[in-house]
Parts: sequence; C-alpha cells; structure tokens
Amino acid sequence: MIFMKAQSDIIAMIIIVIISISLVSFALLWGLPLIQKRQDESIVNRVDRSFDTNNANSLPNKIVYIAKNKGEDTFTSETDGVWALNEYDSNNPGNMERNYIEFSFLSKASKIAANNEWIPNLCGKLDGILGENSAIVCGKTNVFQDNYNITYKIWFRRLKETDNRYHMIGLIKDPRGVSFSVGKNVRIMYDSVEEKTYSGITYIITKVKILLE
Repeated sequence: MIFMKAQSDIIAMIIIVIISISLVSFALLWGLPLIQKRQDESIVNRVDRSFDTNNANSLPNKIVYIAKNKGEDTFTSETDGVWALNEYDSNNPGNMERNYIEFSFLSKASKIAANNEWIPNLCGKLDGILGENSAIVCGKTNVFQDNYNITYKIWFRRLKETDNRYHMIGLIKDPRGVSFSVGKNVRIMYDSVEEKTYSGITYIITKVKILLE
C-alpha cells in the first residue's frame, strides 16, 4: 500500500509539472507577443508625438526654432531607425521634390493605415503664406514581413511674401555627415541666409545643417 501511494504521489507530481509547463508555454506563446505589441504601441505614440508640429520639442519645430534663432540642438528619436536627408536644390530652390528629412522604423503596431500612401494629403501642398509653419509632416505605413514599416517625412515648403518673393528653410548636409544613417540622433545647426533668384522669383533661404549620427 505504501508503495502504491508513493507511485500515486509521483504520478500526481508529474501531472502537476506537465500542467505547469503547459501553462508557462501558453503564457509565453500568447503573452509575449501581446506585451511586445503594447510596448511597440507606446513607442509608436511617442515617435508620432516627436514629429507632431503641435509639440514644441518635435523635430520639425526644433529645426524651425534653429532657423529663426540660430545656434544648434540635438534631436533623439524614441527608437532606432533609418534616416534619409534630401538637401534643398540650390540650383532650383522651388524644387519641392527635395528639401526633406525622413525617418523609418519597424514596429508591431501602427497608427497609420498600411496602404503605403502619405497621410495627410497636405503633403502635396508645398506652398504656404509667410507666417505659417514652413514644416509639413506626413506619414505612411507599409507591411514588411511580420512588421509595419512606418515612415515620417518632414518637408520644408516655401512661404510666399509677394508673388515673386518667397522665404524658406533649406536643409543642407553637414560636411562631416552622411545622407543616410541608422540610429537615433540628429544634430541641427544654423548655417547662414542666402538670397537666390530663379525663374523671376527671389528666394530668401535660411540654411540649416543636418548631421545624421
């Protein structure tokens, strides 16, 4: 009888261990992805805020502030990603296909529909009136394997003073830097102001150096 009771205790212990392992495996299988998604949602929200023109500490507003007040500053993203800088066209300042900085990163969550289209449509409205914010921020998302590839782009548009006179911030690459980089940090430095005339239009360009670190 004692031997049979000992066997029963061992079997019961084995069953408990098997159940415990199964529960842990279940928790890991379903719990970790959920935790990862919640963490990614938090990061996405913070990144989104760091590109929001309503946030004084966002990257677009830091660049605008340096353009107005000179000096330099450093922006640090909430996560690592790929940076791309496209300098303004010094030969044709009115070329609004250039003059932007872009940031892309991977996440399990996204606030932007994954249709690979820029949102909002303001991205196409690259002219403004002097006194408006010169920075336009757009975002888009596409699916990459099991993740979302999220991209934010900051364009700096020309602001109209008169029919033939515009003001704009012109992004230029710091000679020490590169046009593409992987990381978190962007250094922003005031450079100079120049005046250029192209096709009968005069551009007052405040040049801001960008150093991708």
